[in-house]
Amino acid sequence: MSEQFNILTLKPYRSGNLTILSDAQRENRFSSNLWGTKTQISLLKGRISKDSEGVAIKSPTRNIKGHNMSQYFYVFNLNQTNLKEESLNERRNQVEPFKKPRDFFKNK
Repeated sequence: MSEQFNILTLKPYRSGNLTILSDAQRENRFSSNLWGTKTQISLLKGRISKDSEGVAIKSPTRNIKGHNMSQYFYVFNLNQTNLKEESLNERRNQVEPFKKPRDFFKNK
């Protein structure tokens, strides 16, 4: 199983998501191990190729009552986009970081 990383944050995927993405990389013969959501790819000024299918992975979240819940979303491999790995660092530097909601309210 090879390591898989987020296209924007470069954080490694873990556990079940790592297995799902490693399997998808192998089955689809993707040369890249970078994955991102539509939003992340768009932030990097990229586009997803027509008819590309994303891979469903899950992210643990908490609801307001403190119970763990899973949220599912789709990610796409770098090979399914018009982005080139060589230009990603420059594009990442141009993306304005997201403010966390609690940081936004601190200044009010």
